[in-house]
Amino acid sequence: MSGNTPSSELGSMNTLPSETEPLLHNRASDPEDKTGSRDDESVSMAETSTKNDFDSDFDSDDDEAEIKKKREQRLKETGGWLGYLRDFGLFLPYLIPRNDIKVQLCIVVSLLALAGQRVLNILVAHQLGLIADKILDRTPPYKELAVWFVLSAMNDNSGLGMIEQIATVPVKQFSERQVTNAAFSHVLSL
Repeated sequence: MSGNTPSSELGSMNTLPSETEPLLHNRASDPEDKTGSRDDESVSMAETSTKNDFDSDFDSDDDEAEIKKKREQRLKETGGWLGYLRDFGLFLPYLIPRNDIKVQLCIVVSLLALAGQRVLNILVAHQLGLIADKILDRTPPYKELAVWFVLSAMNDNSGLGMIEQIATVPVKQFSERQVTNAAFSHVLSL
């Protein structure tokens, strides 16, 4: 039993021949290798790639600074943000319908639902304040809790959120169809 101690088992495991051989074949010490040492080449390649990565980080910072300068120059040439918005107006006919009343109504419903959600956010917070006041007065806030529950349900995706999502579907479809048609007709006119 004296030879079966854990330290002697570890010592015998360390002397196994498979663990003493290197994982990668050392080509520099191989007399049959006629190509020379590739370990030095791989190290120098790793150093070069690290230096290139480091340099490319500086290049990307320089590129970003150059892009920002060009963007600022273009904004100054077009007349600031108002000129930029005027140029963006080119896309408005593709995004906002002129003759499609259904899509126009969907836009109006979507905007009303969005405004209603903002109002409900304020009302829910106010109702929570009323519930807290009732609790501090040591009276049961049953009525306030019911109102809070209804307001919260209307504010979630089962209320105005759902209405907004349903109303935006035709608007998204219209915009996608218009942009696709414009791109297709542009390609055909080339």
